[in-house]
Amino acid sequence: RFAFRKTDGHIEKIDIQQIRVGDTLVVRTGDLIPADGTILDGTCEIDESAITGEPLAKQKGKGDFVLSGTVGVSGACSMRADKLSKESQYAKIIELVRKA
Repeated sequence: RFAFRKTDGHIEKIDIQQIRVGDTLVVRTGDLIPADGTILDGTCEIDESAITGEPLAKQKGKGDFVLSGTVGVSGACSMRADKLSKESQYAKIIELVRKA
């Protein structure tokens, strides 16, 4: 459970608990989206089936919202973290499953 944070032109691998609102995160093919956020640049195809049940991947680009727990199927993009990982939609689903 990690993410790639971009700061001052450098990319560092961090634990998802270190993500802060406003961080710029890099998502590449095969990466799990680490936090709910907004695409800043680039385009990528995102598999949202684990969260929404939608069987087809969706093309996402600048300004589009992405959910944590979804997967980058192709392409690469930068995103801004809009919520902490513990406040994400994915974390809420996990908590509901634990309670059930």
